[in-house]
Amino acid sequence: METRLLVPINFLGFACRPILLLICLFFLSANSGKHLLASTHGETAQVTNLKATFFVNTLKYVRWDNRDLPSAEIPIRLLIVGDDHTNFKSRLEYLLNVSDLEISGRSIKVESLPKWPKKDAEVISSGAFMAILLDSESKKWHPGMYPDTPGVLVVGEGESYLRRGLALCLIQDNNRVKLRVNLARAKSRNLEISSSLLVLNRVEVIKK
Repeated sequence: METRLLVPINFLGFACRPILLLICLFFLSANSGKHLLASTHGETAQVTNLKATFFVNTLKYVRWDNRDLPSAEIPIRLLIVGDDHTNFKSRLEYLLNVSDLEISGRSIKVESLPKWPKKDAEVISSGAFMAILLDSESKKWHPGMYPDTPGVLVVGEGESYLRRGLALCLIQDNNRVKLRVNLARAKSRNLEISSSLLVLNRVEVIKK
């Protein structure tokens, strides 16, 4: 089933609701506070905001099989894994709240984890979930760590995750953001990526 997001305005190559655009512009404004524009461990808050916005809008183009999702009253978990020194989690939570984004009628619950959970961890064994691997985890990640569970979407933040078995990668290109899509990995986890995403600007398809 496809997630729902109202779409009259185009931003970052995606269609999105006007309120989401206004919020993003507020975040990126030079008047929004020094803490948002200051460089943080090599990445500006502006780039972090762009990545968060790109990801939230990308979810509109991902389809899950209802059989892989938890019960309708149970939120889908979105794990932010690694050293979150750019406050990626708080930016995602804000954008998800203002957009009212749901996946097949299910809300999204954002959680932080310092590292990737073990194979027997409750979150790994409880069915479909989403995860964003922050750059700090890239040296520890290998393709065999991707859970063999239908409906699990794992996204890498940074070029270091390219060709390492993830369904999606968010890549910084100067002050812009690109998305790399691994269709084979997505399909192997029973996820369907809409063709409407693949033709958008700054979206590339990789084969491995």
